[in-house]
Amino acid sequence: MKEKFVSAMQSFSKAIVAPVLYLPAVGLILVICNFMINPNIVSAVPFLGNEVIQRCSLLCIMD
Repeated sequence: MKEKFVSAMQSFSKAIVAPVLYLPAVGLILVICNFMINPNIVSAVPFLGNEVIQRCSLLCIMD
C-alpha cells in the first residue's frame, strides 16, 4: 500500500511541475504588457507610444 501511495504522489508531482514552472514566466509577460499600455508610463517613455508596440502589448492581454 505504501508503494502505491508513493507511486501516486510521484506521478502527481511530475504532472504539477510544468504548470508551476510556467506560471512566473506568464505572470512576467502579463506585467510587461500591462506596463507597456499604461497611459502614465507611455507619456513618460515616448517610444512606448509606438503603434507597433501598442498593438503587440494589446495582443498579450486579450482574453
